[in-house]
Amino acid sequence: MLVELPDVKNEADAKVECIALSKDTPTMYVYIVSDFSAFAVMNERLHINAPSDCHYNWYVLNGVVKTFSGAKVIADQNATPTLS
Repeated sequence: MLVELPDVKNEADAKVECIALSKDTPTMYVYIVSDFSAFAVMNERLHINAPSDCHYNWYVLNGVVKTFSGAKVIADQNATPTLS
């Protein structure tokens, strides 16, 4: 699920909004992606490409902000095809 966050101007605002969304839906992973404005992605599972899709280096689960582990980042890099 994709939720637009029009009031988010910086990372601190994004954390507050994601924590609020996560508390409303405690089993969902919430992280920020950005095109022309901020959007919160909410999924029941954390996608393997979430670290490179995410605008910041963190996600929220059950109202708790967590950073992407090194193993998740490496798994993301290995799952991304190269053009060589």
